[in-house]
Parts: sequence; C-alpha cells; structure tokens
Amino acid sequence: MLIYLQFARFTLPLAITVVAFSFSGQVINSGLARSPRTVESLAAFALAWGIIEFFGAAIYPFRQVSLVLAEDARALRKIYQLVFAVGLLSAAIISGLVLTPAGTWLIEDLHGADAGLNAVVTYALAWLIPIPLLDGLIRTWSGLLMRLRRTEIVSAASMAEIGTMIVVVPLLLPTDIVQAQPICLAIFAIYAGKLADSTILLWGHFTVTRPKLGAAPVTEAAAGITVSHLWRFYWPLSMTIALQGASRPLVNLFVSRSAGGKEALAVLAVVYSLTYLPYGWLNDLRAVVAAFSSVGGEVRAQLRRFAAACCGVALALNIILFWTPLREIILRDLIGLESSLVELCREPLLLFSAVPLAVTVRAYFQGIAMVERRTHALAPSAPCRIGIILAVLALVPVTAMAGASRGILALAAGFFIEAVVVWWFVRRR
Repeated sequence: MLIYLQFARFTLPLAITVVAFSFSGQVINSGLARSPRTVESLAAFALAWGIIEFFGAAIYPFRQVSLVLAEDARALRKIYQLVFAVGLLSAAIISGLVLTPAGTWLIEDLHGADAGLNAVVTYALAWLIPIPLLDGLIRTWSGLLMRLRRTEIVSAASMAEIGTMIVVVPLLLPTDIVQAQPICLAIFAIYAGKLADSTILLWGHFTVTRPKLGAAPVTEAAAGITVSHLWRFYWPLSMTIALQGASRPLVNLFVSRSAGGKEALAVLAVVYSLTYLPYGWLNDLRAVVAAFSSVGGEVRAQLRRFAAACCGVALALNIILFWTPLREIILRDLIGLESSLVELCREPLLLFSAVPLAVTVRAYFQGIAMVERRTHALAPSAPCRIGIILAVLALVPVTAMAGASRGILALAAGFFIEAVVVWWFVRRR
C-alpha cells in the first residue's frame, strides 16, 4: 500500500498541472468567446496555436530527456545545448512562415482561410515566435524537478500560470487593443502565464536541483553522455511527438476546407482543450515509471495496477463532464458559447470519451521504453497514428457527420492505433 501512496503523491501534483493547462486553454477560449468577432478569433487561435504546436513539438521531449538523462551538471549542459539548438530552429521556421509567402500558402491555400483570417493568424504567429524555446527551457526545468520527485514545485508553477491567466484575461478584455484586435488577448495571456510558470521553475532549479546536480558524483553512465548519445535518445521521442503534434493541424486542414469550416474550427478549438482535461494527466504515467524505476520488488506489476486505477478515474470524469447536463453548463455558462456552437460541440465530446484507455496503455509502455533507453521502439507508432487519421478523414463521407465530429473521430482512431503499436514494439524488445 505504501508504494501506491508514493505513486499517488508523485502523480497528483502532475495531474493538477495538466488540469491547470486544460483550464488555461478554456480561460483563453472563454475570453475570446466574449470578444468582438468571436468565430474569427476562436478559429484564428485554433490555427495559430496548432501551427505553434506542430513546429514547436520538437521541444516537448525535453522533460523526458532531463528526467532520465540529467544525472549530473555535465549532462545538463549537454541537454541545454540541444534545447537551444532545437528551440532556435523552431523559432526560425515560424519566422519564415511570418516573413515569407510560405505562411500565406499554408493558411490561405492549404487551409482555405480567407485573407482576413490569414492576417489575424499571421499576426499571432509573429508574437508567438519565442514560445518554442521558452517551452523547451520550462520542460527541461520541470523534468529535473520530477527526477528528484519534487512534483509539487512543478504543480505550483502551473497553478501560477493558470492563476495569472485568470487574472489577466478579464482585465485585458475591455481594453482598446483587445477590442480592436481580439487575438491580442490570447497572446498577452500566454506570455503572462509562461512568465509566472518559468519564474517558479527557475526558483526550484536554483534552490533544489542545481545544488544536487553539482554535488552528484560522475557515474560511468553520466560520463558517457554525449550530444550523440542524447540525440539517439531524443530523436525517436521528438519524431513521435512531432507527428502527434501534426495530428491536430492535419485535422484542422481537412475540417477547414469542408462546409462551415470556420465554425468547425471554432468548435475544435474548444473541444481540443476541453477533452484534454480528463485524459491529459494520464500521459505523466510515463514519468511515474521513469521516476520509480530504481525501486526494487514487483514495481512493474504495481505500476500496471496503479495505471489501471488512473484510467478508471479518467473514464469516470469523461462520463460526468460530457454525458450529463454538466456538459451544457460548461459550454454555455462557463465558456460562454453561442447556442449554435454548443450544439456542434456535443457529438465530438461524446466521440472522444473512450480515449483514456488508449492514453493509459501508451503512457505506461512509453515509460518502460524510456527506462530501458529503447526509445527507438516508439518510432513506428506516430506514423501509424497519422496514417489512420488520414484514412478516416478520407474514407468517412463528408455527409456522414459534421466536420468537427469527423475530425474528432479521426483523432480518436489515431490514439488507439498508436497505443496498439507502442504496446507491440515495446513488448517485442
């Protein structure tokens, strides 16, 4: 029983962190829903943030990299080198979209957006260029704290982020700049939250992790960590997460070109962040596996039972939030959507309800691969995910269901095929 309490104490702050991130998206959506040009603003934010997530996805694995490989100060310096290289490359690519006709081709020609929506998306992208590098540093610092099982500091940083957004959004909503250009509300809120998050993580780094890293003896494994070694561990995770990040922009691409594309994009902007609330924290089961890998005994069996219990909690949350009248309260009263958008959100929310099953299986076996430093076993899963998403989007007739529902069905299918492939390749050794 004691080991399960340790798992829970480690996981609970991370779960709070994910809930905070889910609410941060809803705080922004709620503000945009109450701003002028609601549909345009929500659609622009969905497109702009989808592009940032896609081209910034390469920085997401740095939490896992620092969690598993940052054994001393020397290894951390190597990790920083990789963080800055990847972060600056992502920023350069986004800058290219803003400053060259490539951005117009991506937004107008490929997504079928009109010139007005393109202008708003490009404006947002220009302001969000530094986000990938900032996120890379934030994820590295949080991984270091998780390595020392100080997840309460990670949670405090995330709570500070969402708290800052909750304060900033209503304060900025009536300002002249937001009334003239509503997407500024999302931009200012994102930066205010990141500043609060990074401040607390930096404090944790300098007071907790840096002293311990400096005093850590140089082990044989740590001494052997080179940039090449980091790259071999990093690239399968990066490719997997990058292709996972491509899932939503890919869905947005197909949905935006269908009838009622702008309304469907607005619905997806809400559904993406809302559905992440019940299942997103399950992704951190891989961190639990990695952090407790040194514990002896039957830890693998105990971790499997703990993962199953967490999955049950997530499924129960889905039923409570999306299968009861609470769904209408969230959409209409808390987020402030118009009745037409509320109606379009119902079916996508129901379609996504079983996804926690896939996420639990995927996260557990990803953790096993990280502990054994066999991240190459994860590489086949993401291409399979993209393949099934394309298949569903191409084969399900446009007339069979609304654009947002069709997109969510494809995304859910991608989760399940990815979980099966991860399970298969990690167990094959």
